[in-house]
Amino acid sequence: MGVALAWVLLMVGLSLAVIAGLNRGYQQRSLTSTAALGWTQRLFNGVYFGTFTSQPWDFSATALAHPPPPPSANGHNGHNGHNGHNGHGSHGSHGSYEAVWGGPPDPTISPSGPTALQVRPAVRPVIRSAVRPRPQPSFIDPGETELKVKIEKHSPGFHLQVHFRTGGEALGLLGASGSGKSMTLRCIAGLETPSQGRIVLNGRVLFDAQQQINLPSRDRKVGLVFQNYALFPHLTVAQNIAFGMTALPATDRVAAVVQYLEQMGLSGLGDRYPHQLSGGQQQRVALARALAIQPDILLLDEPLSALDTYLRSQIEKLLIEVIAHYPGVTLFITHKLEEAYRICRDLLVLSKGRILAAGPKEDIFERPGSFAVAQVTECKNFSRARLVSGTGSYNGQHSEQNSQHNEQYVEALDWDCQLEVD
Repeated sequence: MGVALAWVLLMVGLSLAVIAGLNRGYQQRSLTSTAALGWTQRLFNGVYFGTFTSQPWDFSATALAHPPPPPSANGHNGHNGHNGHNGHGSHGSHGSYEAVWGGPPDPTISPSGPTALQVRPAVRPVIRSAVRPRPQPSFIDPGETELKVKIEKHSPGFHLQVHFRTGGEALGLLGASGSGKSMTLRCIAGLETPSQGRIVLNGRVLFDAQQQINLPSRDRKVGLVFQNYALFPHLTVAQNIAFGMTALPATDRVAAVVQYLEQMGLSGLGDRYPHQLSGGQQQRVALARALAIQPDILLLDEPLSALDTYLRSQIEKLLIEVIAHYPGVTLFITHKLEEAYRICRDLLVLSKGRILAAGPKEDIFERPGSFAVAQVTECKNFSRARLVSGTGSYNGQHSEQNSQHNEQYVEALDWDCQLEVD
């Protein structure tokens, strides 16, 4: 009886802590710290970073704008070099990170001081952690990067039937709303179950209806970025990124989070909550969270659609850079052909649950294979036509030269002209 009562009290306490965290995340007006919110922050830091302190590091913009004094010339952090390894001197700073000063402040960080921290490629940000950020190893063998999809999905009023394969180059899924793009991604991610078919990623079977294999989403190693960000409102930026880092020891996650913050241009924002960020910053957090789990496949479901024109351009440049260095399979969903053309090498054109065209983007745009594909690529010049077999006539005029070469022509009925066919 006593054990059951203690268990109930523990669950009630955890529930209250989660509710306090949710209220903290959704809080829009006052950011005044309270004891309950402080303990909630400690709880989440304990879960994600292995320490129950409220600030195990300092991701704040103020800390980046006012870091500890730079290290001495001999590499020690003590002011006078007293036993100076890693700040063991009486005036030493925490850690052995270097910083470079100068230049205008970064507008995305908004530091309180007049200058901002500039980070060079070989320079590490100032954090309160004994763990030095290190490059993440390549977790995918480029020779095994391949996705094979052959599935059908029946739903009321819609039938998805797709069959394709892709490798390490980004594949764009282009089509109008309701064409089956998002449903295809959801089936690959494990959020939807196909009616039949098979999905294989890097030689690993994710789904096979005949063999009754259907790996849960958590076991598929899929990084999914939604168009509405889908960040956890009760977690900070750093906690959101660390959410899926189950493969890393909790004490090593701080260093990994610092790397992703720096890569995404979010240095100094790790202690903020999603509602304190702009739309572009939230999308960068969502992308960092998707990459942080070291996925075998990256699924981008219209990640630019919720952004204004300026932010869309900035995030698009970031996506191009990230995809260029990402070693796994990438699927990019969009209904904007210019985005698909700039970001992806190959395209898959969908309409009403079927694949209309697949191949290099240049072939699809320059030589669409059907009227429907030409419409998707936003071609504007259409005309009914009929074949003029080998006569080479134009407006009743017969060309002997054309007749000798037996060239083929089509008559554009709506344009009142004839066009030579290669």
